[in-house]
Amino acid sequence: MNSLKSALILFFLLVNTLVFGQDKVEYEERIKKELVPLKAKEWLSKTFQSKPKVKWFKENSENGFSFEAKFKLNKSFYSAEFDSLGLVLDVEKELKWTDLENNTKVNLGKYLDEDLKGLTIEKIQIQFSGSENALSLFFRNGDSPGILKQYEIEFQAFDELGDLRLWEGTFDEKGNFLNKRRISIRDNNNISF
Repeated sequence: MNSLKSALILFFLLVNTLVFGQDKVEYEERIKKELVPLKAKEWLSKTFQSKPKVKWFKENSENGFSFEAKFKLNKSFYSAEFDSLGLVLDVEKELKWTDLENNTKVNLGKYLDEDLKGLTIEKIQIQFSGSENALSLFFRNGDSPGILKQYEIEFQAFDELGDLRLWEGTFDEKGNFLNKRRISIRDNNNISF
């Protein structure tokens, strides 16, 4: 009986690890500018020369930590993520559904309408990634080769058990589905504008 009980406990622990291993688990905490690597602050200042007012955060996740700068520029909300050494990882810009091109909306709609029940879109962002130089050129000049564009959409939808959950879906530049993962929110959940 003890071996059966131990086997069942082990089974549930393994299933729990597999299920939650696919979750996005992160939380942010506001930090002082002085705690941010100089390299990150310099890149941000060089790239966004209009000097937006920046709020700095430390983002803790299952993969370690990073730094995130959040700011408003030309009536749009941005976030720039940096690794622990201050190297830029990506820049995200919040969008509205109406900001998307029609072809992108059609492709996104195919996935969102067909595969998800009870869907409510919480946030849409376009994510720009590439080398530091390419990203800097892109945001200063409006164009640069070597920039990867993807969409991240946070939405509420029912899971396979019928529970309403928060998800993050990633889509390519044309709006084609790439992947999704469930967002596990901690008590001190992510800070938005």
